[in-house]
Amino acid sequence: LVAAGSALGARLARRGGGRLKTSEYDEEKVRELPFSDHTVAVGYGPGGQRVCRALRSSGVSVTVIELNPVLARQAETDGFEVIVGDASKALMLEEAGILPARLLLIGTGDWSGAVQIVQTAHFLNPSLRIMVRTRFLGSVDRLHDAGAELVVPEELETALRLLAAVLENYGVPHEQITGEVDALRADD
Repeated sequence: LVAAGSALGARLARRGGGRLKTSEYDEEKVRELPFSDHTVAVGYGPGGQRVCRALRSSGVSVTVIELNPVLARQAETDGFEVIVGDASKALMLEEAGILPARLLLIGTGDWSGAVQIVQTAHFLNPSLRIMVRTRFLGSVDRLHDAGAELVVPEELETALRLLAAVLENYGVPHEQITGEVDALRADD
């Protein structure tokens, strides 16, 4: 799948003005990256798209690493610098400019793959701030141990959002709802 994604990415790059990059590593190109202090975003699914677009509209430069060629093409169409490939590979992270990056944002659904990405990125750039979305509370500690600064579990955030909506429906004051949500978040 990675090879197919890289091959398709190369074909798309030739047609799309060359902004899509593949796993063909060019050390000179990596040293002369046109950006620094940017965010490297792994994953361009629905959540990743929203975050990347909001970051760009706030003036933050974003480079996307995406394994899925269709999503990579969407990111490229949306105007982002795109690397097609497996972000757990040091080569992909280096090509995305992980060394001069300020932040790595991981939005993939595969927590074990995210652990590998975090470990590799943390090894390459120990001062990098790493933020990860994960599905389950059970993976939070492992991601923190790997080097992630912030881990946002969908399982918890979904429950908190539902709780807030239910309490609001019962007329509970906003300050009390905020207190309940903050207390539950602090416990986890």
